Amino acid sequence: MTHPSYEPKGWHVTLIMWALLLICTVLNTWLGMILPVLEVFIGIAHVLGFFAVLIPIIYLGPRADARSVFIQTYNLGGWRDVTLATLVGLKGTVAVFLGTDGVVRLRIVVLWSRTPCCSPLPSMESWDLQC
Repeated sequence: MTHPSYEPKGWHVTLIMWALLLICTVLNTWLGMILPVLEVFIGIAHVLGFFAVLIPIIYLGPRADARSVFIQTYNLGGWRDVTLATLVGLKGTVAVFLGTDGVVRLRIVVLWSRTPCCSPLPSMESWDLQC
């Protein structure tokens, strides 16, 4: 991919996806006993990777004064005011919580806060009510 003469073909991505599917199938079918250990290592790698990216950004990144960070706003989308631009910008983030499974997730959280074990029936009923 880093060679200038490389031209990506559609079947390259297909083979990569089939390889990932094969790895996941083998891991879940025959190597299930090592899956918890692998998940712990992947979790540790994610946490360490987060700090490996965050620390250089904090120490090597450009500094800004408090006014430009907390008070100054930009409306580069051409909307008529900053409030509308902000609300349009938040639409994608809010849409994640307003999807068809948003009420299911909320119901599970509420249910878990009351009892130690969770029944899927109330979650499915709330999903049916939303649809």
